Amino acid sequence: MVTRENRRDSGEWKKSPVQHYATWKAGSEGGYFEIEKYNTELKVKEKTTLTFTDFYFIGSSNRLIGFDKNRMRTVQSTLIDFSKPEQIVNIKVKGKDGEKIFSGVYADVKGWKEKFTNKDGKEILDSYVVLYAVHNGELYDLGLKGSALGSWIDFYNTQKYKKEFFDNKITFTIKTDKNGFVTYKYPVFKIGELVKEDLVHAERLGKELSDYFTQFDRLPSANSLEDQEDEEFVESNDKQSGDVAEEGAEAPVAKAKSDDIDDLPF
Repeated sequence: MVTRENRRDSGEWKKSPVQHYATWKAGSEGGYFEIEKYNTELKVKEKTTLTFTDFYFIGSSNRLIGFDKNRMRTVQSTLIDFSKPEQIVNIKVKGKDGEKIFSGVYADVKGWKEKFTNKDGKEILDSYVVLYAVHNGELYDLGLKGSALGSWIDFYNTQKYKKEFFDNKITFTIKTDKNGFVTYKYPVFKIGELVKEDLVHAERLGKELSDYFTQFDRLPSANSLEDQEDEEFVESNDKQSGDVAEEGAEAPVAKAKSDDIDDLPF
């Protein structure tokens, strides 16, 4: 039987081509993507703010993610296609040996308002979308939720059939808004210019990303998504009050530009 372990031992298993993992910070002091890494030597979290405001979009994936106060840990799902209620979904505590708290079909997860609440009765999970974005020849995993996610969906739905959507860069500016006393910031996206050199990098990395995801389809288990690298998951326990995605918000999964990277599987 082909397993995750012997595929890796044989050198056949491909690692994710993603080089950087960042999440949108929406608070009043936010308005940017931030990379957060744990320094094992100093035993501290190190944060880096991304300063660029343009990228090539090569695809997206979806998760449910949140913070469980009972466990005092971030919990997250495997990648999800929100349009497929019959797919297998696993939800676990973040980390290499994180406790699995749910395994079943997505249709059963859709009642998450009742199923996944913490000791205060508040929802644990939010809809969460990752954009796979290329900037200066490097591949970024950019996490969106709440108002940032809503802004992306609005942009995607009006631009996805335009040739320029994949041929040109995507740019964004920052908008500030308020919900009661809560101030939050979110990106407003638009189509930018065509840069041929950057487009070449985007197509190359898009092919690598597609090859990486395709190997999960070849695993024999119905739970093959559980075998994703832990590096595929993003720390996101900084929920902003008043900045939560609507229940059941459908996140886009983009088709890639060329035939070689025709369609991401999630």
